[in-house]
Amino acid sequence: MRELASTLLAKFDERSAPLKSVRAQRTRRLVLLVLLVLGFAEVVVWVNAARQQQNELSAGKSWRLSSNYGLGGCSSPEQECPGNTGYFFHTGENDHSPWIEFDLATLQQVSSVRVENRQDCCFERALPLAIEVSLDHKRWQEVARRDAEFSSWHASFEPVQARWLRLRVLKRSTLHLHSVRIYR
Repeated sequence: MRELASTLLAKFDERSAPLKSVRAQRTRRLVLLVLLVLGFAEVVVWVNAARQQQNELSAGKSWRLSSNYGLGGCSSPEQECPGNTGYFFHTGENDHSPWIEFDLATLQQVSSVRVENRQDCCFERALPLAIEVSLDHKRWQEVARRDAEFSSWHASFEPVQARWLRLRVLKRSTLHLHSVRIYR
């Protein structure tokens, strides 16, 4: 009986060996496909991040303010500074039409701006917020405006040439933002 069982099991193993081989081959192919898809997705994410970084115009560009509150905030051109997670700048209190202005250093094609409002409070202080551009630092052209409260605002507009870009509150207020990113 034992011999018969061993013989039958041996024949079964012999017959199922090609099936096991096919299953193993399919598993290897499936794993390879999943790795390729994940690798491709990672490459796409990396390429998109590199493109966005390449098209980002405000990185390392100097900025200045209409007034300075004096407590906290970064030094130009930084937008991230130690110990200050709520905002990277803060204008003086009750400033008449407070603004932050970026010097793009040369004429640039600008088509969008991403603005992250202060994260811990006071969203309403940044309203109404106008995005303005200038070629000569004398005449300014409004390219976008935000009248509703926001945490994050991505303003897209027709591409325009600019040397300077300014975000300005169109009333007496205080302006403080978490970040500003300017794109081609």
